[in-house]
Amino acid sequence: MVRSQNYGLGILRALEGDLAMKDIKTHKDFRVGMLELLKRDFLGPYNGMDETIAYKDEDDTPIHRYSTGILFPPEVPISREDDEDIENEFGESGESEGKLAQSNVRRPSCYGITFTCSEDAKSIMLEVDAGCYELTPSEDKDVDLQWKRKSITPSWVERTGSSKFELPVIRKNKKKRVKVCDGLEAYIKYREPSQEGQVSITVSLINRNVVKPLKDEDNNSRRSRSSFVPFKDIAENSFYQVHFSVSGKDGQRIFTERPFDGRQGGDENKAFYLLYRHQKNFATGHGCSAKWDNPVENQNQCSRIESCFIPEYDIYPLTPPEDLKLPSFLLSKIATASSDDLKALFGNIIDIYENWIKEEGKKIKNISISKDKEINDDFIAVAQKQQQFCLQALQRMKKGISVLSDPLIHRAFQLAHKAMLIVFALSDWKKNQYSGKPDYSKDHKWYPFQIAFILLCLESIGNNSSDDRSIADLLWFPTGGGKTEAYLGLTAFALFLRRLKGKDEHHLGGGTAVITRYTLRLLTADQFERSAAMICACEKVRREELDIQNTAPISIGLWVGGGGTPNKIDINNDYEKGYRQLIRQCQQSSPEPGMPNPMVLTRCPSCGKEISAADYDSNQPRARCPDESCCFHNGLPVHFVDEDIYEARPSLIIGTIDKFARLPWVENAGNFFGTDGQTPPPDLIIQDELHLISGPLGTLAGLYETAIDLLSTRNTHRPKVIASTATIKNAKSQVGALFDRHFAQFPPPFLDARDSFFAREDRKKPARKYVGIFTPGKTGTTTFIRSTASLLHSAKKLKSNDEIRDPYWTFMGYFNSLRELGSARVQVMDDVNDYLRFCADRDNGSKRDIEEVFELTSRRNEHELKEIRERLWYQYPDPDILDVVLATNMISVGLDVPRLGLMSVIGQPKTTAEYIQATSRVGRRYPGLVVTLYNHMRSRDRSHYERFQFYHSRLYAEVEATSVTPFSIGARKRGLHAILVTLVRHLLDNMKENSDASNFDRSNVVDIKKEILNRVDNIDSIETDAVEHLLDKIIDTWDDMKTNEPKVYYYYTGKEKNRSLLLQFEEKDAELYRGFRTLNNLRNVDATVNLYLE
Repeated sequence: MVRSQNYGLGILRALEGDLAMKDIKTHKDFRVGMLELLKRDFLGPYNGMDETIAYKDEDDTPIHRYSTGILFPPEVPISREDDEDIENEFGESGESEGKLAQSNVRRPSCYGITFTCSEDAKSIMLEVDAGCYELTPSEDKDVDLQWKRKSITPSWVERTGSSKFELPVIRKNKKKRVKVCDGLEAYIKYREPSQEGQVSITVSLINRNVVKPLKDEDNNSRRSRSSFVPFKDIAENSFYQVHFSVSGKDGQRIFTERPFDGRQGGDENKAFYLLYRHQKNFATGHGCSAKWDNPVENQNQCSRIESCFIPEYDIYPLTPPEDLKLPSFLLSKIATASSDDLKALFGNIIDIYENWIKEEGKKIKNISISKDKEINDDFIAVAQKQQQFCLQALQRMKKGISVLSDPLIHRAFQLAHKAMLIVFALSDWKKNQYSGKPDYSKDHKWYPFQIAFILLCLESIGNNSSDDRSIADLLWFPTGGGKTEAYLGLTAFALFLRRLKGKDEHHLGGGTAVITRYTLRLLTADQFERSAAMICACEKVRREELDIQNTAPISIGLWVGGGGTPNKIDINNDYEKGYRQLIRQCQQSSPEPGMPNPMVLTRCPSCGKEISAADYDSNQPRARCPDESCCFHNGLPVHFVDEDIYEARPSLIIGTIDKFARLPWVENAGNFFGTDGQTPPPDLIIQDELHLISGPLGTLAGLYETAIDLLSTRNTHRPKVIASTATIKNAKSQVGALFDRHFAQFPPPFLDARDSFFAREDRKKPARKYVGIFTPGKTGTTTFIRSTASLLHSAKKLKSNDEIRDPYWTFMGYFNSLRELGSARVQVMDDVNDYLRFCADRDNGSKRDIEEVFELTSRRNEHELKEIRERLWYQYPDPDILDVVLATNMISVGLDVPRLGLMSVIGQPKTTAEYIQATSRVGRRYPGLVVTLYNHMRSRDRSHYERFQFYHSRLYAEVEATSVTPFSIGARKRGLHAILVTLVRHLLDNMKENSDASNFDRSNVVDIKKEILNRVDNIDSIETDAVEHLLDKIIDTWDDMKTNEPKVYYYYTGKEKNRSLLLQFEEKDAELYRGFRTLNNLRNVDATVNLYLE
């Protein structure tokens, strides 16, 4: 027979020889081997084109062996038991996303692809390939029957001698049927052409075999679990490894881009369409995915489109360009360079960037998106606006270079680089598992985008009255690209500059200079360790440099909830324990389950020496390095208990964003902002992972930001705001609502998402490979079990050395909810282990045993999370290496373990940002493999699968817009009073202590009210009147309480709660009192309701 040359999309490669017998030499080839084994396991045929499958009982059929790419007979009756199976899978029953025709979804008898042919297309060439299995006598004496595979021969092969069938392009509504073979038919649907003459066509394959259900009295064998038809009859009448394609005759490029209006959605959507205009959508699958060959650059046509049941797509990293002849920005050189030398060094990047903008600008006039001139002019205007953003960034970088002439700024810049040189060396040392010693002589250097961002922000941090303080700078760069190091460098600069400016002041440059906020526990913990290393490096430099030796010490404070660290030094009751009680317990035995962890550091941030409970002071919250040669042997500059933090005013505060809900409750919280005049206010506020500050959390965060901004402002001098993210859309609106500032993104995009000058797509580097699995014939539970076992098995089966095998040994499973994860944990221990046994027996190999499953979720305390994070660094064949780690969105940010290379995503995450963030945890150092298991009961999952290639080709453009409405009715009812109380308590004289609430005087809050309303005017003026009305009511209530109560407290713990201005948000009888229900954090925005079943 004449075979399709493209059959199997890689299966034949895997069958050329037994992969397990080949000694794989590279990580990329190891990943190829894992993927090919996964395809063979799910799509088949596992043992070659002529494979046989022993038929021992009714469950030994090809429809049990394989999971996708199967065309079932139509109208197979589904039993009641099968309906129950569908609704009891990992995810939802499907009802929440629309009712699907379960007979079609469960066992599809039709697959198709829809595409568009150009106006001059005359015909298309159709190719079809598939396999059938039939029962034959077995060659094995222990088994009577076997399933034997044979490939189909399309009906036209004998007639034409070709595997391709020529179909005319008909330009009107018409349907055409073509017999492929007995029981298999191609169905072609033509549609009316567009005004340009392009015609949309759908090609489908339909199984026309008919199977009749047995009558109950005839069904002597065990009834099929999922149908009234015996599995044997379904298996014999199904088609497997289905594959079909369409192509232009003689390789003609006749397929044109599917209709897509990139002008919808405003300027931002236009900009994204411009940036990703090279990514075309040529087809959409129906029940399958579609793939196509890459079109010629700047052309809108391709020559071949085909079905694909296990689609894959490579996303390449963005790396600094190598052809622009940029200088090396060595930290060691910058740390000692004169201001003139620095201007010369940085002038190189300015000149080259300016020339790049000029050359790219010449391409604007040639932008051709459409044949419509009006549309092209629209996008030319967008490109010109993008060019202005690049020029604005260029001018601000020039301004940053110019301020290096200032002796204090230049000196602070030098000191910051001395500290960052230490930080880079320690970071490399950690990545090498603390092997040997840190290499401080290595040529550590900035990436171009890092030093450019530092220069961009330098003037606005160095100058309190800078106009650029009205701009919130967003550092946008893919996950793992080095954003953290960039803003750590700015933090170090701010800390040293404060000491140089204030060394002759009473505060000696002390006080909290930088506040960095995160949203998730794992992220906060991870960034705290990195920031602690930077702070130790800065303090070490401060002690060594004569001109700043006598300034205030540099320190860091971890300000998080009571579940993470003790909030008090000394307390002991049934609900809470203080630092002293917890650390003494750790020194005697082990931490009490459920209690906060007093040991925030287990290694010295400066020298890497392990720190035990014995190295913590049992009376005061202090830790020291046990190494006597370490400069922090007498104490680390780290504060982690709230009471100690308020008193110490650490130079850098690391905190979760919802911790700031404590501002109205705590009398000394204003110390961070220097409201008592003892220290200056913060100079810099950093918001990491900005995309997470959205929805209800972002709305309340924006409201509380009103207080934070005003507390940090002195004489109209506001703090500098920097944010970072790898995934965001509608950032301009979000930044405005959160920070009341203008927005600037860096690096600013220009004409192509693959090249922003500072970062360029590098196809020479290993890509992160995304793979999709969609199994409508199987439950989600079965798909998870088989895919997990297949990946775990292949990591053991493939032959290679330990270094190559290591990235793929630890399996990371990502789940969208704790409920889904909970059942998976049990299934890994039971069913996955069982299927691993089947895989080992099938391949005549040894079984891989999974003895323990770990999870990174909110159900684990800080001690457990820290242990798991540390063990994730263990490499194969370490006996303590982790085999399986199941996680929720806790790992989306903050988990940076370069060795990880394998992840499975169970169900499409609710947002594309979450999908990008979670999957970016793997493939940072080695070629990553991400396998997404789509739930066939969810229409959204199905849609992402059917447009897999196009979706992944413009993944960052697919990020959903975020919404923040800080002064909406719900937000102001929950938190506006807290903003007023915070500002009154921390800004006005004699209002700080708990009992000072009685000193309230409405005449003193006029200016505060005015500042709040000014902010509302800037952000959401339509709400100004409503906010003013509510503020007046709050003021009236406070004034009335002061008049009618003998004493008013901010928070009164006694029985007479009428005296309490603030009530716990969960207060059951809040309506009986005059005080305000007030949040303690920004996450649980609704009171808990208990439900009792009797």
